[in-house]
Amino acid sequence: MGMIRPRPQTYKASWVLLAALLAASLLWGCAPAPSVSEEPSSSPVGTTASIRIHASGIPNPTDADELPDGSLIVGAQDGRIFHVAKNGTVEKIGDLSSSVINSGERGLLGVALEKADATPNELKMYATYIRRSDGDTVLVAATLSVRPYRILKVSEPLIAIAHYNTNHNGGDIVVLPDGRLIVSAGDSGGSGDPLNASQNLESNLGKLLLVDVRQAPTESRVIARGLRNPWRITLDPERSTLWIADVGQDTIEEVDRMMISEIGSPSATIPNFGWPILEGNECFRKNPCTPPRDYLAPIATYRHGPACSIIGGAVARGQYFFADYCDTRVFALPLGAAVGSEPAEVLSLGDASRPSALFASEDGRIWILDVGRGQVLELVLAP
Repeated sequence: MGMIRPRPQTYKASWVLLAALLAASLLWGCAPAPSVSEEPSSSPVGTTASIRIHASGIPNPTDADELPDGSLIVGAQDGRIFHVAKNGTVEKIGDLSSSVINSGERGLLGVALEKADATPNELKMYATYIRRSDGDTVLVAATLSVRPYRILKVSEPLIAIAHYNTNHNGGDIVVLPDGRLIVSAGDSGGSGDPLNASQNLESNLGKLLLVDVRQAPTESRVIARGLRNPWRITLDPERSTLWIADVGQDTIEEVDRMMISEIGSPSATIPNFGWPILEGNECFRKNPCTPPRDYLAPIATYRHGPACSIIGGAVARGQYFFADYCDTRVFALPLGAAVGSEPAEVLSLGDASRPSALFASEDGRIWILDVGRGQVLELVLAP
């Protein structure tokens, strides 16, 4: 089993991500944000690494994507959408807050841009959020004008995922080259997935969903199961592999990987990542236990203390980069890593940081959203 070695510090090892994000934002609003060290550190990924502050003043940034001109669109937990120019200037360009529950782990969860069908004047943006009226996770499409950047209109929900609890919502979005989407869904909380939702193919909870927005009405189907809270999913630049950062319960965090070719047809095998039979690669519900049919073992796992919640994930320079909400160090795995690989430490973001997402631009720049400081950071790797 891959193992991240703990630092000599103590954190409470529990998964309360967005609740903690909210608390972090309140603290951040009451005191000056600590400075970020830009001193380079030695990195086992073959280069030196440092952190640069790109933008500040975004309360609780949860997800982001890159626009065709290299600027960024950033979603905040409360439902506001911000544009971050290449010079770091921040401007609000849309507001979904009237439709969004903003509390605990609930809020705006994911944003993603459809770039293949972009016109000179408009782009399509997708967003997931927890709906104020009933607590469902919903997926919507929005029209985004380019000059200036503004959210012009938002569709009615394309899909809705019902919850029986308020946490473990997933909600990340990946846009495939053909325009279909992959949307992550958590198991809806409750210790140990008490309804066994993540294993039940009649439920969308604890799954990855393939969503065909080209159809009317929108069609969706399960393409992976056995996940607890896949908070961030990442497609590699070749669009062949999906990386999944799945948040564990009390003990183990995991990095999973699946081939996009495995979702090519309705008859394709549905991989099973094991939750709640397994947490990471160890028995959870009973010991001894038998891995489920079509089980895919994690590429890497690590234990809590000081770590508590894995935050994925950026693919760049032949590596998958990820962090942890409590540990705040950044780690990397080679894209060809075998099952059981050990992540390599890249650098520490500092104890005041609370990463919520990592993502990479088309040119390989690596961005980190930091809710502890309300900032967009760039992970700078020397050539």
